[in-house]
Amino acid sequence: MGLSLDQDEVEIICGGSLRAVRNVSANLLAKLEVLSLVKTNPVDAAGRAELLVGSYAEILREMRGSYFPFVGGYSKAANLISKKVEELSKLKKNKQQYHFIRIWQIISNSLDVLQGKRLDSLLIKPVQRVYQTKLLFERLLKEYDKLISNGSTGTSKCMKDLKKLCADINTLATDLNKHMSESKKTQGNPSMK
Repeated sequence: MGLSLDQDEVEIICGGSLRAVRNVSANLLAKLEVLSLVKTNPVDAAGRAELLVGSYAEILREMRGSYFPFVGGYSKAANLISKKVEELSKLKKNKQQYHFIRIWQIISNSLDVLQGKRLDSLLIKPVQRVYQTKLLFERLLKEYDKLISNGSTGTSKCMKDLKKLCADINTLATDLNKHMSESKKTQGNPSMK
């Protein structure tokens, strides 16, 4: 039995839901790059903070639409990867057998950024970024609140939008966590080695 992945298995691991998550990330990056190009404060008194909040609020809607299918299929993809790794470990060492998992091991061991990372741990990174973003915007909210209470110019609209964004990110993170738990129950908990 070979370890090469058939088209259905590739679609499970790297399918449409992963492409949709990648597209959301690319859209966010493009918005942040445009924001970084704005060298002077915009006309609005809130400046960059309001632009950042607005950009992320737009992306958050896209995230909800693409991250749920991704999270729903994550357990299935992780279980498939685990199964392939287990199959690989049972095979006799044969230098001519370069299948997907073996190639991944070679690539991940040769690149510092991937050193020691398993494919399943990289697949879940976009979801982990939601939680990191939640912490980032909560910190931004605290800092923005400090600036305004110290008399710095800012708008109550920006503060209101920032609070709403923090609440929306929190809701997304909570919903993704619930969806992941439900998916693990129905698809099995990935046990990666």
